[in-house]
Amino acid sequence: LSVHGANLAKRQQVLLLPRFSAGQSPEVQNCYLMGVCEREGEFGVCLVDTSVGIFTLSQFTDDRHSSRLRTLISHYNIVQVLYTRREISDKLQNVLKMELGQALQEPLTKDKEFWGANKTLNQL
Repeated sequence: LSVHGANLAKRQQVLLLPRFSAGQSPEVQNCYLMGVCEREGEFGVCLVDTSVGIFTLSQFTDDRHSSRLRTLISHYNIVQVLYTRREISDKLQNVLKMELGQALQEPLTKDKEFWGANKTLNQL
C-alpha cells in the first residue's frame, strides 16, 4: 500500500482456536507474535500477546541444544515469528522450523522493517 509516497504494510492477525469434542468447553489460548534476534550466541526475544497488547522481553545465552529457547517457545501459542533477514544462524532457523513450523515466519530487512534497540526506543 502506498499513501503519498509512504509505504504502509497491512498485517492481519488470525486467531487459532483449539479443537474440542462434544461436551468439552473450548479454551481459547492467547495468540502471540514473536520477534527474535541473535548475536554471538545470545538471543533477544519479544513476545506480544496480540489480544491485549502485553509485551514480554527476554535476553539470554543458550546451550548448544537451544534448550531455553525451545522451552520458551513451548509455553506460548506463537502464531507469527519475525526475524532479521540473513541475520540468524542456520541453527536458529532449524529451531524455528522444527518448533514453530505451523507459525507464519517473516524475515524482515534489518533497520528498515526490523528496528534496532535505539530506533525502537526513540519511536516509543
